[in-house]
Amino acid sequence: MRTCTSTDLHAAYGSNPHYFPMEESIRACTKAGFECIDLNLHTVSLDSGPLADDVCWQDWVWHLKELLDTTDTEVPYAHSFFYLHSDRTGRLDELTCRTIEAAGMLGVKWVTVHPFSVRDEAWYSHKKSLEDNRCFMERYAVIADRFHCGIAIENMVEATDGRRFGSSAEDLLELYELLNDPIFGICWDFGHGERSSCNTIASLRMIGNKLKNVHVHDYTLNKVGYDHTLPFHGLTDWNTIMPVMKEIDYLGEWNLECHNFTNQIPPELRETALKCAFETCEYMIRMI
Repeated sequence: MRTCTSTDLHAAYGSNPHYFPMEESIRACTKAGFECIDLNLHTVSLDSGPLADDVCWQDWVWHLKELLDTTDTEVPYAHSFFYLHSDRTGRLDELTCRTIEAAGMLGVKWVTVHPFSVRDEAWYSHKKSLEDNRCFMERYAVIADRFHCGIAIENMVEATDGRRFGSSAEDLLELYELLNDPIFGICWDFGHGERSSCNTIASLRMIGNKLKNVHVHDYTLNKVGYDHTLPFHGLTDWNTIMPVMKEIDYLGEWNLECHNFTNQIPPELRETALKCAFETCEYMIRMI
């Protein structure tokens, strides 16, 4: 298992999500010591991000590949574009497909994709959510298959106004079995699970060898903005969680997703903050 972090660890500053370009993020994170990188392709698909440019997005991807090749940086993971509402057509779905294609062009092994929830006139519909996700995941799989990469379906945070599909290991496994295709795996986000009141250890044991990626971060309160911070800065009991990773024989990387740890830290202090994140990641691997 190697140290890994999302590029969003060094991307935003204050309200600017593109303060540091992805190229700079890759250089800074590898300089801090991280052995491999998770490309947050969601962030660079927003607003004026390079993947939002319909004309030049592929040029940007090939430029990024040149950087990765010349610096010998390995990118086992990427995060696709995602959105919250259920209108999964048009521009938003186009960007999701584009980020999967970009990840494949860059040699990524596993692209993390969010599942969606469907609500009908009565309430949340588990049956319709399952079928909706089957249709869209199969479409994404066609793109991923062209580039020999896999799709890791991530657990969500349970909604406060009803259900949210994918918030439990059972939901993810039901969808996984329905898809019945080895191109799919599961990504477990620890903060999402903790905020959803999941039993993390039991969830990991249920998922077992289907686990292909992890999003490692801590949380302090059950609300947005109080999660995605550095482990040991929140409420998660990592001492009980870490031995389970060895028990289930997790073969992926230890992947930090901690943008709320750094996004308010001034540029002059980033090098120190990134080094702290790397040393935390390294320490956690030694706990396994």
